[in-house]
Amino acid sequence: MKQGTAGHVLETSSSWDGTGAPILILAWGNDLRQDDGAGPALARKMGRLAPTDLASTICAHQLTPELALEIAQPGVETVLFVDCRVVQPGESDPVLAMHPLAPDPADPKLGHHVDARMLLLYANALYDKQVCAWSITVPGWAFDHGEEFSPQTQSLLDNADDFIAQVFQRLLA
Repeated sequence: MKQGTAGHVLETSSSWDGTGAPILILAWGNDLRQDDGAGPALARKMGRLAPTDLASTICAHQLTPELALEIAQPGVETVLFVDCRVVQPGESDPVLAMHPLAPDPADPKLGHHVDARMLLLYANALYDKQVCAWSITVPGWAFDHGEEFSPQTQSLLDNADDFIAQVFQRLLA
């Protein structure tokens, strides 16, 4: 683990030299709130399974404006935003999912908490950096205090290797 440019912990599968790997995996969640920590857990696994020197991983408790600097690093071409999402009642067969993201200029605001689309907007407006961006979500069922994942979320994480391979295959095609 190394220190990122904005002071965040950078967990990387590459020999990070201060410039970004082509793929930045940016995850957030609270490891002490059960499934809320599934985003960082999946991101760490993605970092371990990433082709060498292609991915850097940052895990944070929440997204903050300073992370736009990490997105703006030289060499970063793609950002994967990884988070847990609450499974809705009646939702059938929740799975790991990947969807494209774009900056959201509709409601620019400054604050200590921002969403992924706002970070893309900041990276563009402040650093003239545009990247390809994707949202990856892990379904979550339990969000009480604790470090253990729900059985459903744990199963999804344990069986995520094929999903991760498909993500990198899609990005590198």
